[in-house]
Amino acid sequence: MTKKKSECLVICPIGDKNAQLGTPEREVWERSIETWERLIEPACQEAGIEALRADHIDETGEIPEQVCRLLRTAELVIADLTSGNANVMYELGLRHTTGLPTVQIGERGRLPFDVSAIRTNMFIRTEYGYIAARKELVSTLKSALAGRGLPVTATRVWLSFADDSEPRQKQATSLPLEEAEGLVDLDEPGYLEKMVSSQQGLESLASKVEPMTRAVEEINQVWETATEEIRRSDATGGGAGGRLAAAERAARRLERIEPALRDGVEDFSSTIHSVAPGLDFILDQIGEGFGGEKVPGVFVGGLRTLGQTVEKSNERIATFIATLNEIGSASRGLRRVNSRLGGHLQRFLEVSEVIIEWRRRLDRALS
Repeated sequence: MTKKKSECLVICPIGDKNAQLGTPEREVWERSIETWERLIEPACQEAGIEALRADHIDETGEIPEQVCRLLRTAELVIADLTSGNANVMYELGLRHTTGLPTVQIGERGRLPFDVSAIRTNMFIRTEYGYIAARKELVSTLKSALAGRGLPVTATRVWLSFADDSEPRQKQATSLPLEEAEGLVDLDEPGYLEKMVSSQQGLESLASKVEPMTRAVEEINQVWETATEEIRRSDATGGGAGGRLAAAERAARRLERIEPALRDGVEDFSSTIHSVAPGLDFILDQIGEGFGGEKVPGVFVGGLRTLGQTVEKSNERIATFIATLNEIGSASRGLRRVNSRLGGHLQRFLEVSEVIIEWRRRLDRALS
């Protein structure tokens, strides 16, 4: 027998898909759909959850009533708090009166202050950002369904006045100490371990930016050689045939560079993925310190330097990608290899955007 999927209501900004392009209402709808398709829906599918948005309910009846019913009864609720949408915040408040599992998500930097203290899965609208957020959301959803986690403080206070005839809500008000202790992952690294791991990760990331720079320099060298060959061919009357031969030689040289660039980008992406949890934790806590200890200056300086290095590198690479596309029109061989090179470099830009965001968060926290 196929196991029935858990029911999950998704409350999120809706916007208006019928609004004119470029209007705020239309932009809200487009961003919300992107979050649904690239983060929420695939994460729920992987976690074995049947997710439903309010605007996807196909039953007849009044939508607000159906939403209220699901807020009270759904096994799980995901709340997208991006920009603090009024309807979402109201529905989140209603959900908190039940004591049932609720998972908060939100676009980094666009969360309302009043809920920022509650555990929230944050995401960035980049290719890597969505990949990392999906993995984190799957883990959080499975944890919520397994009953690991306590209701927020407001819910526990609210339900402390509940009638004893409501066993489900009464159970949510408090847990015996031994059960509460079972909710804590004893293998979770402490803040000092996370700090050391993150510091080492920053040093590793800095070294992995260098292969990208070297690859760009090698590609430039290939182009300079090809340009010189074309100049000599033109000088001897080689014509278009001579130029094409030089272009094809350049394409073969670039083919030898492409695997190293691909592997370098994948290695860089893997390192980002491994250090992200620790860095996110430190940046979330940086204004408060750790156990009375402030974040070391070497961490602050290292992250700032890395962010500035990546930002400058990305400006050059973005221009470089445009040049790749332009040169690729010279021949079929160049077009093919340049397309792959450009794809690897574009992925590097997307992945490295998280480092730039880390630096921005650091600056905001310390300002």
